[in-house]
Amino acid sequence: MRIVKNERGIALVLVMILALIGLAIVSSLMYMMTTGTRSSGAEKFYRTADEAAFGGARIATDLVLNNFDSAVAGASLIAPFAGQLGTALGNNACLTQKLSLPPGTGFANWTQCNANSRNIDAADNPDMTFQVAGVPNTYNVFTKVVDTIEGNTAGVASGGPSGGGATGGGSGGLSTGGVGGGGASIVTPPRRSWIYRIEIQAQDSVNPQERSRYTVLYAH
Repeated sequence: MRIVKNERGIALVLVMILALIGLAIVSSLMYMMTTGTRSSGAEKFYRTADEAAFGGARIATDLVLNNFDSAVAGASLIAPFAGQLGTALGNNACLTQKLSLPPGTGFANWTQCNANSRNIDAADNPDMTFQVAGVPNTYNVFTKVVDTIEGNTAGVASGGPSGGGATGGGSGGLSTGGVGGGGASIVTPPRRSWIYRIEIQAQDSVNPQERSRYTVLYAH
């Protein structure tokens, strides 16, 4: 009895198996490198948009600070920013109401603002827009005041029917009548800040999908 052994081709099979293993390792390394590069690039673009949005938040709060409780409408609202930023306003009368009045029930006090000016999408009928430099493109920044809580930053007694803000005559103060009803009974209310909720969005001027959003609760 003679046993015949045929091992021809086994070397080729082993070489193919080792080649497949090597190919899998190289492909995995290339995939991880490509993914890392993409993630790094996405983070770079996001950080740029995020910095633009952060700058927009600072400028939006400065807008409130400069025009707090203001009855001024028109270009005066953005005069401090226009030279450097080329800032554009949306509806001036609407922004004036937002800066000086709480919205009221059903936005009754914001009569100059349409529905798009009152929603929380900063890019939809924004109160203020401007551009900031970026790499490789500039970034469009949109800001919008979406809520106002009346305060009493002057810390004086007041008692008008509505509105008026820090200078008195608003609903945020106290009436001038005390228990005795005389001048000596006037109680000065404690200082209470006005609070503004501001939405900010920054996006690449060429690719709007590269964007960042901030919500700011600013007390003044």
